[in-house]
Amino acid sequence: MEFSDPCLILENVSITYEILFDTAYIKTVTLKLMTENTGLAKEELIQETNRRARYIEDLVQDRIFEYDEVAKRLFEHHRILRTSRNN
Repeated sequence: MEFSDPCLILENVSITYEILFDTAYIKTVTLKLMTENTGLAKEELIQETNRRARYIEDLVQDRIFEYDEVAKRLFEHHRILRTSRNN
């Protein structure tokens, strides 16, 4: 079977409404895929996700919305993290 467009075509697959819209199921599958792709343990990935969420919340609280300013702050934030991890 060839796919000419980036959409995945599923034939003869029955997905129940509960599974399709079950947030816990989606989070579990997403977390599993992310741990496989990053090599991080589940707990590390959850901590990292929470840390990033807090950082974004801080940007919103400080009313930082302009793309250039957000990009600059994220770049600086990641530079600091890399430096601290290497020490």
